[in-house]
Amino acid sequence: KFPISRDKIWYRAPWGVEPLFGLASHLQPGFSDILFSCQASLPSNDCRHSFSLQAIREAVRLLRFQRPTIAARLARPILDNGEPAAKGSRLIYEAVSTEEDIESWLDQVIVDRSATAKHTGSLQEAIDLVMRDVGRGFDSPPSTLFHLHVIITPDSASIGLIARGSHVLVDAFGLTASVNQLIANIATNLGNDHRHELPWGEEVERLVGSAVDFART
Repeated sequence: KFPISRDKIWYRAPWGVEPLFGLASHLQPGFSDILFSCQASLPSNDCRHSFSLQAIREAVRLLRFQRPTIAARLARPILDNGEPAAKGSRLIYEAVSTEEDIESWLDQVIVDRSATAKHTGSLQEAIDLVMRDVGRGFDSPPSTLFHLHVIITPDSASIGLIARGSHVLVDAFGLTASVNQLIANIATNLGNDHRHELPWGEEVERLVGSAVDFART
């Protein structure tokens, strides 16, 4: 059940290997999820800019507009006993109605792990620690199929990003391309507190259909 009207929901049936990964993630949450990590630093002589969680949130907000598939979810039929069915799932995307919708989504997908860098003293060690933690999987199916763990060093001059994407949504190439776009967005936002005005609703045109959909066009 979703708290918005049906005309604001885009959906399609999983196709090809997507149902297999969807079923696996239902039986063992996090199974075959893809992890990608990277780090970035400001030039040593740059005293004008610094990394901030707000700038990263804005970059992820823009990424959703550019690549809305990262915000898609799996919806499953509900059995008579109230449990979600293992089969018959649908990939869904809820069109954005308000900026509050986006802020709520950002709260779900972005995890601030900056405290890890304070304990380890090394950004790479912090990334390795978070990678091990994130790779353990979930106790229950997550509400979103894309997560971004963010590490900002105490001096705000370096960041570590650990992205986790469900194989239902992306493959390794797709997740890498998304993170590359995200880094470009972060670089654009440095030193700029202006929020991009985005024509929400138009992003649905970039949602990825199934191979069958492409074959029919």
